[in-house]
Amino acid sequence: MTGSVFFIQALGFLGLAAMVTSFQFKSAKGVLVFQLISDAFFGVQYLLLGSVTGLAVLCVSVVMNVMLLLRDRWPKLAWKGWVYILIGVQVVLCALTLTRWYDVLPVMGFSIALISFWSRDPQKLRFANMILICPLFLIFNFLIGSWGGVLNEIITWVSVTTAYVRYRKRPADPEN
Repeated sequence: MTGSVFFIQALGFLGLAAMVTSFQFKSAKGVLVFQLISDAFFGVQYLLLGSVTGLAVLCVSVVMNVMLLLRDRWPKLAWKGWVYILIGVQVVLCALTLTRWYDVLPVMGFSIALISFWSRDPQKLRFANMILICPLFLIFNFLIGSWGGVLNEIITWVSVTTAYVRYRKRPADPEN
C-alpha cells in the first residue's frame, strides 16, 4: 500500500472513529459535534477518492448538523421546510458534480436521513437507517473504495438494527 493510499484510507478510519465515538454521548450536542468531525474526515476522503458528489452531500450534512445543534436556540431552524431546501440543494449539487451512476446513492441516502432526522422519532430514524440509508451508503462506500466507510455502515447497521428490535413496541400481554 502506497503512502497516499494509506493516508486516504486512514481518513476514513478516523471518520469511523469519530462516528463510533459520537454514539457514546448522552447529549445530542456531543453526538452532533462528533458527527461533524466524522463528516469532515469522510468528506476529504471522498474528495481524494474522486467523489465530489460524496463531498457535497457531506457538506450539506454539516449544515444540517449545525442547524440541528442550534434549532432549540433559534426556533426558525426547526422549520420543516428546511428539509426540502436542503434536499433541493443536494439534488442541485449532485446534478453539478455527478460523474458516475453511483454518485446518486449518497444523495438518496442522505435525503432519507434528512427527513428521518427532522421527524424527531428515533424509531423511524432507526428503521430508515436499517432498510435504506445504511445499504445505500454501504454500496457507495464499497464502490468508491472507502474501507472505513464500509465498516462504518456495517457497524451502524448492526447498531440501529439492534436498537430497532430492542425498542420496538410490543403488543400488550393479554394474560396480564
